[in-house]
Amino acid sequence: ARRKTGEEIVHTGTGLDELSDGAWSAAVFASGASVVRPAVFPVGQGGRRDARVVLAYPLRNSTGEVTAAMGFLMRIQDLQDAFSIAPLPPGSVMSINDADGRVLARSSEAEKYLGTVAYDQRPPKPVSLVLDGVDGVRRVYSSVPIKGTPWRLNVGIPVQLAFAKAMTLWRRNIIVLILGVSGWLFVAFVMSRRLGGSVAHLQAAARRFASGDFSPLEHKQMATLEF
Repeated sequence: ARRKTGEEIVHTGTGLDELSDGAWSAAVFASGASVVRPAVFPVGQGGRRDARVVLAYPLRNSTGEVTAAMGFLMRIQDLQDAFSIAPLPPGSVMSINDADGRVLARSSEAEKYLGTVAYDQRPPKPVSLVLDGVDGVRRVYSSVPIKGTPWRLNVGIPVQLAFAKAMTLWRRNIIVLILGVSGWLFVAFVMSRRLGGSVAHLQAAARRFASGDFSPLEHKQMATLEF
């Protein structure tokens, strides 16, 4: 935690220098709001999976004035571990990307693709796109902004899998539609035959009367009381 003067109020020793430059606190004082500093992907000891981000928040006094800032270091690996419980279809990926499209965490082959720029900057709204991933697999992606950060959460499902799922849904709907239409056609056929038989019987009687034959009508069960 730091005051506006740059004085450090409290610090938990981690042996890391991501918080020592004070750039994160200056960003908080300038904006008066929480700040997420871009991730750093160190090369060498620890490798890419030890990349960290700084989450910084303003501390206000009773009048609402920002008097200090508090910063936290968060390992990207912690984000990566959260993906292990996400139920994804085979071949699907989930990733968190920064404002420049750089991969911060990924559910598959994280060691290979962390720090890689996966796409150009996206508009700050939910979108669905068909793209080739950094691994060359074409997927249907849904991308949404993560509130309070410049990051985006991206979930990609292979195009073939999405197509197969869509075809399964279409087949089910078509079968239900065919069964429904067939049922109504059967009902219409039965009703039309019953009504058609009644009309034909009355028509035959009318022709017989017209020809001068006034013998009693043959009794026949009618489909409705009107007939």
